[in-house]
Amino acid sequence: MDIAALPNVLPSSATKMIQRLDEMGFVVYEKYREFILSKKGRKQLKAWLKRISY
Repeated sequence: MDIAALPNVLPSSATKMIQRLDEMGFVVYEKYREFILSKKGRKQLKAWLKRISY
């Protein structure tokens, strides 16, 4: 998914957020490449999905 292609999202804002998530350990990001969720990111996503599921 191209986050920067979403309405009202600037490419620079998307890049900064992904870099920030990388610094926090939630994603693995390499410049000019796609990012992937880290083990920590997958764990957090599962917890979030569990919390919002009814």
